[in-house]
Amino acid sequence: MVVSIFHLLPADRIGGVEIAASTTLNINNDFYKFRVLYLFKKRNNSFSIMAKFKFFINTVSFLFKEKSYILITSLWKSNVIAILLTILKKDVKLIVFLHSPINAHFFDRVATRLSIFFAKEIWVDSQATLKGRLNRPLLEFKNKKIRIISFMSKRLKPFANSKRSPNFIFWGRLDNIKRIDKAINFFYQISLFKKGAKFIIIGPDCGGLGKITKIISNLNLQDKVLIKNPMHLNEIRQLAAKATFFIQLSRFEGMGMSVIEAMQIGLIPIVTPVGEIGSYCKDGFNSIVFDINNNKLNLKKVIDILNNSKKYEKIRFNSLKTWENMNTYKEDIKNSCMELSLGNN
Repeated sequence: MVVSIFHLLPADRIGGVEIAASTTLNINNDFYKFRVLYLFKKRNNSFSIMAKFKFFINTVSFLFKEKSYILITSLWKSNVIAILLTILKKDVKLIVFLHSPINAHFFDRVATRLSIFFAKEIWVDSQATLKGRLNRPLLEFKNKKIRIISFMSKRLKPFANSKRSPNFIFWGRLDNIKRIDKAINFFYQISLFKKGAKFIIIGPDCGGLGKITKIISNLNLQDKVLIKNPMHLNEIRQLAAKATFFIQLSRFEGMGMSVIEAMQIGLIPIVTPVGEIGSYCKDGFNSIVFDINNNKLNLKKVIDILNNSKKYEKIRFNSLKTWENMNTYKEDIKNSCMELSLGNN
């Protein structure tokens, strides 16, 4: 029997969770039928409120009408729907997929806690998420199978050019959690030492763009810091080929998908050791671990790499090697779904 497996997400926005999910759109086989579903459409800005509401109703209606399936949910809005489904439909097997070591807010905490109570399995994107969200003696976690799913969206080849330059790049959501303001302030100090330095920031505005543009203006960096709209990774690669460093000074993270992408294509990450990032980014070995309280030390680390070709090549080599033999998100999802389908027959 072919098992139906649905992965439900709140919206098809541009984010790490959604980008990873997009790699699994065609993994059907003779054992299971896998499909990614969204509660809302966001990428098409021409959608009216009524059209978005209709899309939501159609998705929920579809899930209520379908019989006997496995439902994987990501993020709290999907969990709210999942709770209703599992209460009203006894033939739904729920899997809660967690992507962050902390709850985003009160509603996230409540929805996640309740959905885990009804879940058959719990999936996490990293050890950090596992430790942050499930390392508690709570009854709802008891006897639940837990899987760690790789959050490496795809294998990437490094760009050929490995020339050192005082150029920085960031891609991801432009929100306050990413602390892009601190990254710009740090870049400003680098630019005082290294003339011609550039910083490219790529991503959708998620509440942080106003603060970012104000800082750029206050520091008179309009010619050195460029903000670009979201773009495909192939386009990002072309811009990243002119950079040496990927900088992300997040307040908190799960796995850190863009950090993984940056390391694979040959950039040296400058990161705060939050979430799982602290387990795979090793200061002076394959990255620069940024000390929020010691900017003088951070500056020294970057300048040393720019002035020392051997140090640069060594750290870049180790950064590339970090992800050489890792499974991708798609491979882990395929393997997990195969096991689920066999166990459901």
